[in-house]
Amino acid sequence: IRFSGYTLDKAALLNTINESLQGFKFYKNWKPDLSNVAVSDDLNLAEIANQVSTWLDRLEWTPGAEDPQKDEILLEALHVIYGS
Repeated sequence: IRFSGYTLDKAALLNTINESLQGFKFYKNWKPDLSNVAVSDDLNLAEIANQVSTWLDRLEWTPGAEDPQKDEILLEALHVIYGS
């Protein structure tokens, strides 16, 4: 499983993923791939990202077939917030 996004703590993220997937076995004992997860310890940026995520969750909008999905919008917003 490949993950992408941003985190304050990659080790904590990996622990959360492993706990969530406890009942599953990975093919050939593969591990979650966090190579596309960036780490930032800037708490101000984390708060901005959290507020954007909350705003998107609360948005009463159903995207059309040609529109980006909320998770795609969030990922683009995170690229802007974290500058990558």
